[in-house]
Order: sequence, then structure tokens, then C-alpha cells
Amino acid sequence: MKISNIFFFAFLLFCSCDSPNQQPPVEEPTMVIDSSDLLGPISRIDLQQAPFNEWFESGYQSYLPDSAAISNVDLNGVKIMTFMGTWCSDSQREMPHLYKILDEINYPENKLDVIAIDEDKAQPEEEIRKWSIEYVPTIILLKNEIEVGRIVEAPAETLEKDLLQMLEKED
Repeated sequence: MKISNIFFFAFLLFCSCDSPNQQPPVEEPTMVIDSSDLLGPISRIDLQQAPFNEWFESGYQSYLPDSAAISNVDLNGVKIMTFMGTWCSDSQREMPHLYKILDEINYPENKLDVIAIDEDKAQPEEEIRKWSIEYVPTIILLKNEIEVGRIVEAPAETLEKDLLQMLEKED
């Protein structure tokens, strides 16, 4: 084979590798979620793991619930559904407080559903749409699967006082 033919084939090979007519592969749009955030149903154990344990444990230990209000909170027959974001400062403040209150009144943890959502409030889509979640945390009280009240972002007074007021309205 002549040297000119070798250069010719090398030139063709070089040009075919970087052809301007080639289309880049089409990528499907995907939602990127920060891997340090939780998503979907979670438990207290998830919040007690790093990096969430830093804000969860300090918020839990430092919170002193109003004992007079707590003594009157009766969540018997009430299920609690909570939507929160591990990325959200309001959730980081209120979730440890909620767990502390529930521990004080011996509320069964299996009656508490906690759903972590993404920062765009788009996932998990079905739950967010079903419960009309716009802000987090959103704490929803349910009796017989019917909503009897909710706390959105922050309580009007304190979590325990707001819970008590919602329960008193229901009676």
C-alpha cells in the first residue's frame, strides 16, 4: 500500500470520528435530587443519621414543651401525616419539636407518617397533589381518615398549643 493511500485512509478515519453531521444522543429529562436529602416515607431513624442528626438531635434536646398544654393534648384516635424537607429550615426546626411532644404524650410512632419531599415540592408527586402541599413542614391531623386540622410551616403559638386548639375544635 502506498504511503499516500495510508494518509488518505487515516484522514477519512479522523474525519469520520468527528463528523459535524453527527447528532448528540438525546437525553431524557431527569430530576436531580441532592443525594443528601431524603425523599418519600421516612422515620425518626432516618433523621437520626448524619447529616440530619446534627439539627435533629440538637432541636430535640433543646426543646422544652409547654407541660400544661401537653397534659391536655389527647391524640387518641388521631393519625398524623407530616410533609417535610430535610433541606428546609422550618422543617429542621419543627420536626424535632414534634417528635419531642409525641414522645412526651406516648404517641405511637406507627400512627405518624412522615413524607420527605424535594425542594421543588414535586416529588413524591402523588402524595403532594393528594394533600395539596405547598409549604413544609405541613402537619395534618386525621380522624377516621378525615382531616381535622393542619399546621403549615410554623405554628401560630407553639406546636403543642396549636395541636390542642385543633383537637378542641373537633370535640
